[in-house]
Amino acid sequence: MNKKIIFSLIIISLFFTLYLWVDARAWWGWGGGWWGSGWSWDGPGWAITMVIMGLYYAIYEIRRRKMISKAKKDLEDALKEDSSWDINSLEEEVKKIFFTYQEAWTKKDMNIIAPHMTKKYFKKASRILKTQLTGKVNILENINLNKLTLMSVRDNPGRDGDMFAMEISASMIDYTIDETNHRFTWSTSSRRKNESQNSYESRAMNEAEAFKEYYIFIRHNGKWLLNNIKPKFSIIWDIIGLSESNLRKILKQEESNNEVNDDMLYTD
Repeated sequence: MNKKIIFSLIIISLFFTLYLWVDARAWWGWGGGWWGSGWSWDGPGWAITMVIMGLYYAIYEIRRRKMISKAKKDLEDALKEDSSWDINSLEEEVKKIFFTYQEAWTKKDMNIIAPHMTKKYFKKASRILKTQLTGKVNILENINLNKLTLMSVRDNPGRDGDMFAMEISASMIDYTIDETNHRFTWSTSSRRKNESQNSYESRAMNEAEAFKEYYIFIRHNGKWLLNNIKPKFSIIWDIIGLSESNLRKILKQEESNNEVNDDMLYTD
């Protein structure tokens, strides 16, 4: 979406929200409130909610596009000094790690992907796997990687310590069964209203669900290693919500130890 269009939508939304708020006061009466007894989805309340949601999305989209644009510029600058920052090479590495990770998770064996992970994240991922899949098997099928979007680049002097974050848009069938009786136990798909359990299980075991994940890589000894996987990328919180004091604290911590805090990817 064009920046001018987004900005225009924000301005329109603000005026529309103000108009609806005034109209809502008249609708509910001055004795009521937004969360008072006068609230009704038959009144203007639904419209105010939709406007606020639209406004939030517009702000999110602006921040997201700024971040993607900055990542592209940072990549171009890094590539001038180091040819290994080639975007095609990065994407191929991400694809390889993504599919290898799914294999390791399904087989309940993180050693499959261990050579491609930092030691710290290997321990974390192994702990998560043990916690979630003891006595269970996670079935992953029809795995498709649909799109990769570079979200952040951090080029350190030299090669070690370089970092990047890649958004992965993918889809797959993802459900869990009991390891003993092979009965369905859980799925990433949500059960629909009034849907029977049998219908839900059948759909969960046969229909692929779209999702996004964020893979964070760090370069160590000249090799890209998976350093974290985030299920969400909260641009509003990570960028706008980060206070100046917290930013200084993170920078200070990073100066005094050898571990790289991957939250630094989201503070520019």
